Amino acid sequence: MGNLSSKLRKFLFAGISTFIAITFLLGILLSVPGMGLESLKFINSVKSTVNKNFPKGKFVIDGKGKFYEYAMEKSIKSSYTADCFSATNWYEDSSLNEEHRKEYLIFVDEWFENRWGDVIRNKEDVDLNDVSMDLIEFDQAFAQEFHNFGYVNPGITWIWKKGVIADLLSPNLKKSHLYLDGLEKQTIIDQDVYDANVDFTGPGLGGINVKSSLGAYLVNNKVWFINMQRKNVSYAMTAALGSSVFKDKTLGEEDLPKTITAKDLYHSNFTAAIYTTAAGVGFLLIIFPLIAISGAAAMVYIYVANKK
Repeated sequence: MGNLSSKLRKFLFAGISTFIAITFLLGILLSVPGMGLESLKFINSVKSTVNKNFPKGKFVIDGKGKFYEYAMEKSIKSSYTADCFSATNWYEDSSLNEEHRKEYLIFVDEWFENRWGDVIRNKEDVDLNDVSMDLIEFDQAFAQEFHNFGYVNPGITWIWKKGVIADLLSPNLKKSHLYLDGLEKQTIIDQDVYDANVDFTGPGLGGINVKSSLGAYLVNNKVWFINMQRKNVSYAMTAALGSSVFKDKTLGEEDLPKTITAKDLYHSNFTAAIYTTAAGVGFLLIIFPLIAISGAAAMVYIYVANKK
């Protein structure tokens, strides 16, 4: 490859460099979204549903009301515990029940105190829309702390967690825990079947207490949870507490939103996201290094061969 013109050499160098850069960029672009993007779409659909069903300014707990502290410490706080306990796969290992229950409760206590402690002590009004949005943030934090980091973070950060790359590059990806967990979470079963398999008490004087749940089915779980909050609101408006806890005493059953179904929420496709991320990892860790080394070798050869 001797006697190449300077212009042609520059063209070859630019072409090889561009190809190497495109390969690296493709790997990054395929790796970045991960399962986190699918989760984000789902979270946004939950927020949209909450804003529609519990609009800001409508269901506001009266900070000066007789049952204010009770409503916050029992009814509202129990929603946080119900959120984490209902999202747990109690059927996988019964020993998880007591082992993790204390950890979950500590997490709830710390979160609730940090967010609502001063609000309660100052007897400030509390909008259920704000509570719902905080529950969504709590849900994400809880998932990252106790479940899978990958569901609430970009793929480019998640792939470096222990064992993830090995799973993604495994020829048996479909049999890996990573894939099976994603498949389970995206699966949607009959809502009546799911609801029947959530063992709980409430809403009532003790709030909502979840004893066990099918947990993993993401959409089914959120449908159950949002509809349960509707029942919670209904209870808070009844004479069971002596009077409504809300500032607007005219609120009645007719003001409650309709129950939601799986159709109201985004259906995440975690398995497709896993395959996309696996392709990205393949480009970054296998294809890109091979092309980069080959490209660099080719440029060195062209340079040396045409040095004179």
